Amino acid sequence: MYRIYLMPKYIFTLLLFSYAFIVTAQPVCTSKTFSVKEGLTTNLITDIKQTQVGMLWLSSWNGLYSYDGYTFTSFKENPNQKQILSTRSLTSMKINKYGDIWCKTYDNRIYLFDCEKCEFIDVSKLIKEKSGISAQIGNFYSLPNGHTWITFRGGKYLRIDDSKIKSGEGIETFGSKGQIANKIEEDNKGREWIFSNKWLSLYRNKFHHPSHIDYMCQDGKYVYFASPEGYFGFYLPGFKRLKAVTLPQGASKISEITSIGGGRIAIASNIGILIYNRNNGLVRTISIQLPSQPSPSIKKMFVDSHHRIWAFPKDADGVILISANGDNRKWMQAMLPDKTSETTSKEPFFHEDRNGVIWIIPNGGTYSYYDERKHNLEPFRLETNSGDNRTLPHISKYFVDSKGNAWVTGLHNITILCFEQQNFIYHDLNNDDARALSYDKNGNLLVGTYNGKLIIIDKTGNWIFNKKISTSGIYTIFIDSKNRLWIGTKGDGIFLAYGNYRNLSIKRFIHKDTDKWSLGNNNIYDINEDTHGRIIIGTYGEGLNIVDEADGKIRFLGSHNILQGFGKDCINVRRLTVTGNGVILAATNGGIVTYSDRYVDPSHIRFYHSRHIQGKASSILTSEVMLTFPSRTGKIFVSTRGGGIQTIETKNLLQDNLKLKLFEMSEKDEGTLQSFLEDNNGYIWMIRESSIDRYDSRNGKFDIYDSNNIPEGTAFTESRPAYLPALHTVVVGVNGGIMTFDPENIHKSNYCPKIVFTKVQYQGEIVTCPILGMKLLDIPADKRDITVYFSALDYSINNNIRYAYRIEGVDREWNYTDKTHSASLAHLQAGHYTLVVKSTNADGVWMNNETRLDFHVQPHIWETTWAMIIYLALAILLVYYALLVYRRHNREIMERQMNEQRLNFYTDISHQLRTPLTLILGPVKEVIDNEPLTEISRKYLTFVLNNSKRMLSLLNQALDLKKMQEDNGHVDLSPDDILDNENQILEHVKPITAEELLRPERKVRLLIVEDNDELRYYLFNALARDYDVMEARNGEEGLDMAVNRQPEFIITDIMMPEMDGMTMIRRIKADHSVCHIPIIVLSAKTAMIYKIEGMKEGIDDYITKPFSVEYLKSRMHNIIEKRRSLQQAYINNLSTTESNDEIKLNMPEMDNTDKTLIRKIVNYLNENAANSELRVADIARNMGLSQTVLYGKMKSIVGMAPGDFLRHVRMEKAKQMVATTQLSFAEIAFAVGFADPKYFSRCFKSDIGMTAKEYRTKYKK
Repeated sequence: MYRIYLMPKYIFTLLLFSYAFIVTAQPVCTSKTFSVKEGLTTNLITDIKQTQVGMLWLSSWNGLYSYDGYTFTSFKENPNQKQILSTRSLTSMKINKYGDIWCKTYDNRIYLFDCEKCEFIDVSKLIKEKSGISAQIGNFYSLPNGHTWITFRGGKYLRIDDSKIKSGEGIETFGSKGQIANKIEEDNKGREWIFSNKWLSLYRNKFHHPSHIDYMCQDGKYVYFASPEGYFGFYLPGFKRLKAVTLPQGASKISEITSIGGGRIAIASNIGILIYNRNNGLVRTISIQLPSQPSPSIKKMFVDSHHRIWAFPKDADGVILISANGDNRKWMQAMLPDKTSETTSKEPFFHEDRNGVIWIIPNGGTYSYYDERKHNLEPFRLETNSGDNRTLPHISKYFVDSKGNAWVTGLHNITILCFEQQNFIYHDLNNDDARALSYDKNGNLLVGTYNGKLIIIDKTGNWIFNKKISTSGIYTIFIDSKNRLWIGTKGDGIFLAYGNYRNLSIKRFIHKDTDKWSLGNNNIYDINEDTHGRIIIGTYGEGLNIVDEADGKIRFLGSHNILQGFGKDCINVRRLTVTGNGVILAATNGGIVTYSDRYVDPSHIRFYHSRHIQGKASSILTSEVMLTFPSRTGKIFVSTRGGGIQTIETKNLLQDNLKLKLFEMSEKDEGTLQSFLEDNNGYIWMIRESSIDRYDSRNGKFDIYDSNNIPEGTAFTESRPAYLPALHTVVVGVNGGIMTFDPENIHKSNYCPKIVFTKVQYQGEIVTCPILGMKLLDIPADKRDITVYFSALDYSINNNIRYAYRIEGVDREWNYTDKTHSASLAHLQAGHYTLVVKSTNADGVWMNNETRLDFHVQPHIWETTWAMIIYLALAILLVYYALLVYRRHNREIMERQMNEQRLNFYTDISHQLRTPLTLILGPVKEVIDNEPLTEISRKYLTFVLNNSKRMLSLLNQALDLKKMQEDNGHVDLSPDDILDNENQILEHVKPITAEELLRPERKVRLLIVEDNDELRYYLFNALARDYDVMEARNGEEGLDMAVNRQPEFIITDIMMPEMDGMTMIRRIKADHSVCHIPIIVLSAKTAMIYKIEGMKEGIDDYITKPFSVEYLKSRMHNIIEKRRSLQQAYINNLSTTESNDEIKLNMPEMDNTDKTLIRKIVNYLNENAANSELRVADIARNMGLSQTVLYGKMKSIVGMAPGDFLRHVRMEKAKQMVATTQLSFAEIAFAVGFADPKYFSRCFKSDIGMTAKEYRTKYKK
């Protein structure tokens, strides 16, 4: 969009326009030219119209186009239809009541474009079929009441009902030969007037006026008519003819009539403007002849909103403005020195925009606007957006849309003219930035510039002072309560001015190293006055300075003399703020510094500091504070570097580390905040680098004014704004000058654009389908992923329009798409939906413009109603079958549960009986076999033993019968079978002596976990001779003893209180410190499932009660011996590789957890074998184990203590090095971790059985 501003820089040099008009809003016209480059495939536009919903349509020599603000869409032929149009060259078009478009082609045929179906209807063909008329049409008139009149050459004309023509109906034929209908118009009562070459008539009315009439206008209920030959009259209902009005003598020609309002009709005649007043029946003549304009005739006239008449004279240049009362006339012309920069028009161009600005091209003149202040036409250079500053040369026709934009065509292409008011007005100061601004009490504006100039302008716009007073920039201007002018500069100190502005006396203050009471620093960023009249100064480099005038002399008090505690990290002060209760806030590079001005001795001032604290949300965002600003409501705003804004929440400002709260702002990132301002209405204005925010504290609403409202390229300075409520003037500093605006005239647009759905795109397809005017979008079943495009029809500036959409009944919240004007809908289910879209206007204000599109997703064949019926029938059958299965399954479950209960009962009984039987059979057999008995005693005990076995057999038979019922006859081995197997095993087991069961060094530590005290006592006595026995009464005690006491073997029951044996086993096997301990289960549960479960958990054997103690001892001995054999195998398999001298351990049949531990230990020893300081504690710490656990693990896995294993690894490594290297034995000793070579030699001989030298001689490779 190319933007043209009315106040280009070359208009201003050093002088401003009259200051009284400095905030007068200026007209702004922006233009954009569309051509082939923008998607318009032709540059010959013949007509422009807008539908009721706001869509713009263009007819051209290459078909019909729509424009939605984003893209042009061409409608020539529907590819799915045969050719309809006889030619693509369209000469004119009109929009009917229903939004369809009547088009006339170059060969004088008429077509109707159906916007819902997006296809042409050949109406000429229908007319021929229905009425037999095949003549070429003359013209056509589409009326607001839904009827279209078509005239033909030769006299015939038709009246068509637009609601029926699509079906080929609704055609009425009128007229006769020689009677040609020139035009048809509809008045505000819906009456249709037929203008012919011989008469004026009403459709379906007896009214008939037998003369030629060309012009018609309305004023209230009255309808007025005129003819080119000078006739003027009006219509009265019930009369058959018009009532004539007598015009002044000489009025023989009329070119136009129009209503002025209030019962007055303006008549453009050959003798000037005739004003007919219906209230008194008089006609007044207003001549347009003036010394500069002699022509009395009028070509065209317009009436503006002030009821003024703009008359374009016939055969003369210029335009005449006639006041509303007709007493004043003024001829005006607008021209540019360079004729090539002018925009002309063949026909009169007149447009009044929404702001009441008149845009006009007078006869023989150029495009211009009427300056209400100057009462004159101001030429306006209408540039195109071609990039080469070319002017739009000519306007041949124009159309004004619903927002007041003018669409104009020239020799080629089409251009949109958008009209706005520029409320932010830039004033050039000879390219000098305004860095300091202030008003005095008389309304004079004081401006300090970057180049050191002081400019003073009075209320009438006169420059009463304009002088360079500093070699550096002026950064602050302050007028104190004594009417003295304090001017702070960046690097040049302070200037103090007295007296009349036209003859100022100026005194300068700077820093002097030899004067401790001089100014602390020459960089002055702000000056203010506290509530006691003391001048305070913010320096950039020396912190706060306070002016002391106690003895009539000016002294500067600061940290360089008596002020203490301001802070060495707060020496750069940007802004000083004074609150109403006398608290001063200093915005510094080290945070906020506050103090009270209620002091007597400046050296005793207490300063309070608020700095950024890492991790504390209530502290300042950063310590580099740019601004502080107190509003009238008491809220204090704080701005930090980076653009962050906070408010101070602490009521008492005189304390350290004030609490702040983040100030929620708009989502848009607008850059650094330069300054604050509060106007009379309580709005907070936040001046940023290139935009201005307005904040309404009453509702928290933000309005952002950016490049769409402010002249493009504007950059605001850090100057404090100047505000004079009496003049409604805000002045802000900008690069190159100043900018002014009236805060009461700054408002967001309330224009509400209509939304239209434009096209749809199906997934996988490149081409989009137009859906303009479509009431229901039908989506095929196989195209359920779609993108729907829409547009808010605001043609002026649509790059700020944002959108949101939702599907009714599906989306609870709106989906915001930002500036994307489409909605992507994926995986739609079959059914009916409504898509709702809303938008902002071009100013970013959300509007109540929700628009709906109904769409229906077709079902797949498996989603149809018949499919649903079949699914329902199948579902009923499935439910019925499921119920049958469920009932059967439920019966089976109940039976199984009952069986399980019975089995559990028998199992519990078995457990309760088997344990006592074990305690009977074991001791009795032990007594019979090993104790001296009398014959009768042995006989009686044999009776006890046999009857106990018989009781056990009966118990097993009862249990087996139950198991046969549940396991379909399958029976596990009975305890008798187990006892028989045990006896067979005992027969083949080699008798074990005590010497074989016991190792010479110590007994194996055994843990017995059994809840039955007697059985536990029996086991203890049976095993204590061979093992170091520990006891636990339940699984919980057993787990604790296993972890803390590190047994080497565990015997456990399963059914125990607190924690059962199987749970204890799982936890032991899951603990890497005890998972290596072998476990045997002694249980009364004889079912195979329990044995399998135990084996899966990693136990070594499962023995059922009652059991043979000898069998138990043999199994324990075999398991221990197998472990020791494996340990020896692990040690024997230790080897080294020739490539890297690392020890490798072959670990067959070892548990994965133990393998991982041993690998870690071996790797660690390989890496640290040469370390003579390596200890067992180092190994345990590196493995993450205690020394006790490490000792137990090592003894269990490899049969060695950790220290012995370390020595063994070192000896293995030494053997390899002796045999394969030429290193000396001392070098080898050091390499494998021996600090003493002699000790190494003794150890080598002791472990290997020969000296190192003998070993090298025997095994050298």
